[in-house]
Amino acid sequence: MLEGTHPFPKEFVNLYYEKRWWLGIPLGEMLDRSCDLYPNKEALVAEGVRLTYRQLKEWTDRAAIAFVELGIKTLDRVLLQIPNWAEFVYAYYGLHKIGAIPVMCIPRFSQREMEHFCEITEANAWIVPLQFEKIDYIPMIESIRSHQSLLKHILIIDTTERSKEQWPRGTLSFNDLLKKYVSSGFSVGNTVAVNHPTPFVLSMSKDEWHSGQALRLSKPAASFIELGDLGELTETPQPNLPASVLPSSSDSNL
Repeated sequence: MLEGTHPFPKEFVNLYYEKRWWLGIPLGEMLDRSCDLYPNKEALVAEGVRLTYRQLKEWTDRAAIAFVELGIKTLDRVLLQIPNWAEFVYAYYGLHKIGAIPVMCIPRFSQREMEHFCEITEANAWIVPLQFEKIDYIPMIESIRSHQSLLKHILIIDTTERSKEQWPRGTLSFNDLLKKYVSSGFSVGNTVAVNHPTPFVLSMSKDEWHSGQALRLSKPAASFIELGDLGELTETPQPNLPASVLPSSSDSNL
């Protein structure tokens, strides 16, 4: 637990466990257990994208490995300024699997608000799209990059036709990192347990989790990628969609 953090009152903790509102399972492990129970059931739905639990675990594991390779550690804070896209789920669970702390940031936060979040959380990474609707993040990325010394990594979700030469200097592609790492060696044993579950806007209730119910997102951010049984990737670009990375619904187990 971070220094200065105020834990939940003991009576609240006891009540939550008694009512089974908390199961004593970290969110990353909960996802992996769901994969063991329902590997071929639908786990995540976005427009044009449907993932089984097995596929979703693969992508969250890839995100976790990418974060470790970048040097993100347990209790490090990472700003997630991601719209309601599948990349948000990959990043969120990937961070939980390594014990890092995702900091939720509304996509419409201004530069001043993001600078404030950088300072008070002492975040060392920020995941953000190049563009969302009419918002162009590039000027904000360039300014914050030059003023926030603790911010070591800015990971870009590519949703435009811009070449990487036009990206802000020193940024990395989150989508490229997902394609780079294969999760064959990653397991729940690499996760860090926490004293209590972290509240999350997409958290399932106990009944939803036990039924294998899918998370549903409203919008994609991606061209499509087919995920084979051994983790091979075959890119299949789709017209009229931003050039990001999401798996397709073509898996034979769907």
